[in-house]
Amino acid sequence: MPLSIRSALCLLLSFCYLSAAAQTHSRTLPDRMYADSAYAPFLFGVASGDPTRTSVMIWTRAETTEPIRWEVAADSNFSFTGRTGQTYCSPDHDYTVSVDVNGLEPGHHYYYRFIFGADRVSQTGRALTLPDDSVKHLRLALVSCSGAWSGYFNAYRRLAQRDDIDYLVHVGDYIYDDVDPDEHVRMPDPEPQNPSTLAEWRDRHLYYLLDPDLRLARQNKTWIAEWDNHDNHYSNFEHNADGLTAFYEYLPIRMPDTMHPEYIFRRFQFGGLADLHMIDMYLFRGREDFAAGQKSILGNVQDAWLKKSLTRSTTTWHLLGNQEMLGSWLSKGIPKSMHAPGDGTYFNPQDWDGYATDRQRFYHYLDTAHIHNVVTLTGDLHMSFIIDLAPDPRDRRTYHRRTGRGSLGVEVLTPSISAGNMDEEHIPRCLIPIFQRLSLDLNPHHRWVQFWKHGYTTIDVTPERCVAQFCYMDILHYSDRETYSRPFVVRRGADHWDRKKYRKNDFR
Repeated sequence: MPLSIRSALCLLLSFCYLSAAAQTHSRTLPDRMYADSAYAPFLFGVASGDPTRTSVMIWTRAETTEPIRWEVAADSNFSFTGRTGQTYCSPDHDYTVSVDVNGLEPGHHYYYRFIFGADRVSQTGRALTLPDDSVKHLRLALVSCSGAWSGYFNAYRRLAQRDDIDYLVHVGDYIYDDVDPDEHVRMPDPEPQNPSTLAEWRDRHLYYLLDPDLRLARQNKTWIAEWDNHDNHYSNFEHNADGLTAFYEYLPIRMPDTMHPEYIFRRFQFGGLADLHMIDMYLFRGREDFAAGQKSILGNVQDAWLKKSLTRSTTTWHLLGNQEMLGSWLSKGIPKSMHAPGDGTYFNPQDWDGYATDRQRFYHYLDTAHIHNVVTLTGDLHMSFIIDLAPDPRDRRTYHRRTGRGSLGVEVLTPSISAGNMDEEHIPRCLIPIFQRLSLDLNPHHRWVQFWKHGYTTIDVTPERCVAQFCYMDILHYSDRETYSRPFVVRRGADHWDRKKYRKNDFR
């Protein structure tokens, strides 16, 4: 049967899209990097994010100015379409589109897709709205630092396959601007250059979406994400918004304040069980004083918003999505001959350690406002940490290492999806346990560390406890092999990590 004019036009446009994609990425691609050509013009997949109880953002990209339809249904066969509409992919937004789908039921899985012409259908995505007050269990995947050329995105694929994970929380470095010379695992030819224009930032996002495992994680999980220094570089936001613009275009995120696109801090509530405050300590650190001569790390607007929101919250657990380590990482005591990074007191004075007075102000607020059950979800360092939030961890009068008494909350710092750590720095594997032991000795509030493995972290929440468990995967080879740390538990009202050592499968 001859093709209809409409079908022929769709096929011709699909060919043009593939040709345009090839020109955009006129380079030799490494293993497992390719566009989703079977679903043209939706070459870069679909995604969902920023859920509420009754809505969710859905995303795609199609290089056309013709209308595309979207459908949302309760079943993957779309036998009953609950919501549908029409939208446009504009070149003003690099042909990306995010649709805010409303009128949904709380705590429900929905399936969604986009349609161009008569028969060009995207992959089917799966989205989850936030639950109502009846929720008693929540499991998040915590991820950070995904370097496309640093290794394979095995962790993304694995968490996409896990039906027990409800939402994916990304706390920064979703994409990378620079290429670490020690991390040439999956390199295109020519080597990528640091983006400096809006077109180059957009191209970096497109390159990342050539990875099918990242596309799968975006397709199967509803994301709650924030930027960091590598996937933004919006460090001078009065004059250069390119990284931020591309970030908003390529991830399904609501802009919390259209008058201030630099404000990405926002709150998500999982019934009465937990709320998640996504805070941004990257853009605002050191820009304002909270008192004369005292620099703020969050900025005064965000600082007031966070404390007001925590004070008014009625949920059991308070999760903080946070880009860089909140609890201190002390280095005082290391011999100078070892040339430890930092200022001789802290390993990294660029994070909260560089704003110790403001951090103490936040700790004082938690203490005096009686804010309990705080669990900070952090990324950035590419390593794994379990930390008690102790205001002065070396003062035995105020913090007891053996019991955790004196801690005001806890922190879990997730390893990188693929970006390098001590292993990629060519430190002999046999020496890494020595560095881990030294770090633990210097930091009595650190309950556990792991400096060379990669992967993601599950955060399992019930009314009585919150459990963090690290899930590790290979990055040098395409692999499904996964190993697990033991689980780490904080009990309701304890405000410190449980000292009991649990078995790996106790909470799985």
